[in-house]
Amino acid sequence: MSIGTFEEIDRQKLVNLAIYDFHEAIDRGESPDPAGWAARYPEIAAELRSYFDDLRALRLLNASPPGFSRDEPGPGGPEPRPMAAELQPGDRLGDYVLLEKIGKGGQGEVWKASPVLAPNTVLALKTLRGTDTNDPVAIAQLRWEANAISRMRHPHIIPMFFFGEDHGRWYFVMELMEGRTIADRLESYQADPRSAVVLLEKIAGAIHHAHSRRLVHRDLKPSNVPLTEEGEPKVSDFGLSARYRVIEEAIRGERSECPGEPGACDDTSWPFAQAGIVGTIPYMSPEMADGRWADVLTASDVYGLGAILYTMLTGRPPFRGRDVRETLTLVIQGNPTSPRAINRKVDRELAAVCLKCLHRDPGGRYGSANELANDLRRWLGRRPTLAGGKPSVGRELRFWVRRHPLRLALASVAALALWLAGLAISVSESRAENAREAARLANDVNRDLNLIRRAARIWASDPRLQAAFATSRAQQHAIQEFLKIVVEKENLFDIVGRNPLVNVFVLDSSGILLADTMVSSPYVGKNYQARDYFRSLLMREEPWDRAYVARSYLSTKDAHYKTAVSTRIRDGSGKLLGVLVANVPIGPRLIDVDLGHEPGEAAILCPVDQSDPFRGVVDSGRLWEDITALDGHYTEHAKNHPFQMDPSHLPDFQNNPELDHATVGPWGGQLVDYHRVGQTPLIVVMRRKCPWPLSWFSLL
Repeated sequence: MSIGTFEEIDRQKLVNLAIYDFHEAIDRGESPDPAGWAARYPEIAAELRSYFDDLRALRLLNASPPGFSRDEPGPGGPEPRPMAAELQPGDRLGDYVLLEKIGKGGQGEVWKASPVLAPNTVLALKTLRGTDTNDPVAIAQLRWEANAISRMRHPHIIPMFFFGEDHGRWYFVMELMEGRTIADRLESYQADPRSAVVLLEKIAGAIHHAHSRRLVHRDLKPSNVPLTEEGEPKVSDFGLSARYRVIEEAIRGERSECPGEPGACDDTSWPFAQAGIVGTIPYMSPEMADGRWADVLTASDVYGLGAILYTMLTGRPPFRGRDVRETLTLVIQGNPTSPRAINRKVDRELAAVCLKCLHRDPGGRYGSANELANDLRRWLGRRPTLAGGKPSVGRELRFWVRRHPLRLALASVAALALWLAGLAISVSESRAENAREAARLANDVNRDLNLIRRAARIWASDPRLQAAFATSRAQQHAIQEFLKIVVEKENLFDIVGRNPLVNVFVLDSSGILLADTMVSSPYVGKNYQARDYFRSLLMREEPWDRAYVARSYLSTKDAHYKTAVSTRIRDGSGKLLGVLVANVPIGPRLIDVDLGHEPGEAAILCPVDQSDPFRGVVDSGRLWEDITALDGHYTEHAKNHPFQMDPSHLPDFQNNPELDHATVGPWGGQLVDYHRVGQTPLIVVMRRKCPWPLSWFSLL
């Protein structure tokens, strides 16, 4: 059923919010004027006037007392009835009329519902059970998660249209999905593993979309993935009311009482029923089942994706004991049987991908849902997967044969000629693949840098920061307080449980350090105008609000190599107030990019800023005098020692600003591709071994 375009949905959301705010004002004891309220929203005034006319006709214009249903007449009419403990068809929650209950689970009930202003539209309304309306922290978390989910726009995620509360019941409204779920079609996936992989690759992309917005699903399972009539998956149930504290107490036995509902305490649901996660123990990650909540991050969803794939390939979850306690023990301590041992149609590569997702140690799984999606695409393209083992001649040849069976047949007729032709093709494919991987990694790094750039521009243009500069007596304290708010309350980068920014600091227009997120920084008042992130930023002729990615430098604060992103701070008249700098540590990763998981041998090169801010020494300006790198081989003890490379081996990126890609090799047994990261001084270097025997001849 069509529910309208996104523009119509956004307009309806605006109407719902305006109506919700109107009733909130009434609940606070105010007496808002309906006509004046409609005038406040001219773009939706017609819908609001129609709504208020309906309220007058039903004598519902005044809000009902708390605890009573709004679908009864208000003052002047019959006595309002108390809302029953159990919802019934015809009841209203906010501006939605309940039509028919279509499901009930640990988190609450699912109803068909219709908006009051659009009675011909049928949506799904889900209530949330177990939400403490007296817990401001829990309510704030609910609102944050609901807002984040409602902003997601992905073809394989069920969109949320509204989130609110009425009579102590929290609920959200989403697209109605009445089709079957993955759990209903397991037999077809066992017969055709490729169809299961095609489906999971789309689901993994949707989960990565959620992770990039700081959302973790926590409850992935086949029944939470409905299918459209065309067979396309749409992930649902992002776990709005799941509370780890409740789960932990249930596991320890502190909450031993059963909810008293049919099936609530069977061997697949208890003791997690009270936490709003029913029937998911066989699909839980070991860290979640063991109550290690600090480890329940994006890797737990990667485990859930692997559990869904395992179930599609075998027809059963990864672990299934005789009762809940045995199942829980198996999830925490056991190793799953290979899906290939259960279904011979599953090849070794696909089995390795599935088991990598189900690794008991989160560090042994894929680094992100996007990495899993990429490996599934490699399998679909009949290419070696990262999970199947390190690249080798044998694996490359085996997969090449799968992709080119006709060429293998011709090789039996002209073995030598086709072997040489095959070698040339293999070299060409390796070169093309290396170029693609270098371009992809450059795009990934540029994407993550853009996140930091965007945040720096947002912070630099924040009116609160401009106001702090205008504070004459306590300017430094005001700027420091602003940075404290940025770090503690408005951090935009806490995607995978770790903050990639070392610190954020503010310089005045002459380069003096005014404030730093590092507590009690002894460097406040020092002059950093010699640094590239200050000097080159002010010399550039780009728009003043453009963020600049600077050369790496050896920090005077902790002797670590770092890369900085800086942007100008101006007041409303365009006057330069100062510079805001966010620095990133040189190491093996940058937000989502983890070079330890990259195929081949990859590194990110960056020239070094040799300036000494305390002595006022500026470097000679030779861009590639020294080179430092983000490299997957960094360790905790060696991360302060940058990788260095002879600049003569690099293509001429310095003197040719138009050069964004170059290839070297075969050289030293390797093909080497260089790719510029956007319009920054960073360069991706991607090395790949030449196919044999070219690698042997090159080494000679």
